[in-house]
Amino acid sequence: MGISFRLALSFCQKYASPICIVLIFLFAAFLRLHALGNPALWIDESISSIVAQKIAHTGQPVLDSGFIYTRAVIYHYLVGFMFLFDESDFTARFISVLFGLASLILLYIIGREYSEIAGVLAMALGAVFYIEVFFSRQARFYEMFEFLFFLTLFLLYKSTTSSRVSLRYLLAAITSFLIALDTHVSALVLAPFLIGYIIYYHRRQWYLALIPLFCICWYVPYVLRLIGTTNSISHYTSSYASYFVDVRYLLVLFLVGIVWGYFKNKCLTFTLVLPALILLAGVFFASLFALRYASFFSFVLVLFSSLVFSFLIGKYGKSMIIPFIVFLIIPSNLFFPYSYVTIFSPVDYQLHDRSSPVIDYKNVDLNSEIPVGVLFSPSYMWYHHKPDFVLAFSLTGRQKDSIVYNGQDIYSGAAVINTSLPSQPYTFYADYFSLSKLTPSQGHFLQQITTGCDETTYPDFIAYTCSHTYQPNSEHLNNTTRK
Repeated sequence: MGISFRLALSFCQKYASPICIVLIFLFAAFLRLHALGNPALWIDESISSIVAQKIAHTGQPVLDSGFIYTRAVIYHYLVGFMFLFDESDFTARFISVLFGLASLILLYIIGREYSEIAGVLAMALGAVFYIEVFFSRQARFYEMFEFLFFLTLFLLYKSTTSSRVSLRYLLAAITSFLIALDTHVSALVLAPFLIGYIIYYHRRQWYLALIPLFCICWYVPYVLRLIGTTNSISHYTSSYASYFVDVRYLLVLFLVGIVWGYFKNKCLTFTLVLPALILLAGVFFASLFALRYASFFSFVLVLFSSLVFSFLIGKYGKSMIIPFIVFLIIPSNLFFPYSYVTIFSPVDYQLHDRSSPVIDYKNVDLNSEIPVGVLFSPSYMWYHHKPDFVLAFSLTGRQKDSIVYNGQDIYSGAAVINTSLPSQPYTFYADYFSLSKLTPSQGHFLQQITTGCDETTYPDFIAYTCSHTYQPNSEHLNNTTRK
């Protein structure tokens, strides 16, 4: 009996870490896959889904208007491949789930560079941290970007630690960087670090520095166009802070973790933290506020917060695992459903993020027997069909319009109305997101074409059923022609 107990104890001690990793991974997969297809796609998700659908059907990211969608090409081809088997909200989001799980594995691998327990704790916190969970459940490329951003930095670090395979790590880091740059232009932040590491650690391969240098020259003009001029940093600070108010204590742990991590592994800590902080600072100069722009930072927030607990466990013993478990469970949605700290009870809804608006055409029964007009077409097109016409507007609210290409709606290829409508009854769906972006003249035109129509209000849009034919008055026609 004593021998059996000792064998069992020895087995548990030997395989405790692998067992924990598998259980954490399975629970993380459950949280990310549960009811994945239930929430309606938010507007950018619908764009990605339409692009991926075109790839699945034609092999190219060419929309019906003829516009070639060049953002995150690799990501959209991956989603397009999934659409060969099934076109649904679930499959649209599945690729992000895979990258979310890959990020957890990367958290474990990087954390293990500090200590084995650090890797396990980082993976555990990342598995249930609300930003990691929610952004792994979106049909958009931000989780893929997070994974590639920190994979590039980790491979760059590994290229400095082993002379035998340093070139392989360096080439892998450059490859990861190029895919990350295709995924989102923010990866350009990594280019100076690649150049610096190549010059300092890989002088023989100096010519490889020409790759990130070329990327800088190619992308900088585009980045400069994205820099905002009308929003103050204080406004952005308060906006982002509102999403982190319930996890502000993590910032304290994060700072303490950086200090301990620096003394434990200076090179790795410097390599991970400095580029992340630079990119986070750059987010405040973007032309628009969006939580997704800063979501990548949750990776290092989770990692270095976990290092604090790994230090306490190393100093005071495994009994400190209990405070870590309490740290995860007490503020979770088991007790505070919408506190957005950690998630243990699976969710079937989107993150309540005002910078990711939803137009829920999914859960309403809409009449499509007469011509249909919309403002933002991808959300309607994904759940129903191509609209017959679209009223032009700007997605940012700062231009005359940004959805017109070759005289058509850029996403659907539908006709863009300016002064007249079909000579038959029609339905027009005006979503609240797009209404907030209309210029005064566009708003006036919309008011004219919906005057006298039957109005039905839904949570995210207004449906106007117009049984008459609209004919623009001469005053509006002249004003539109002059514009």
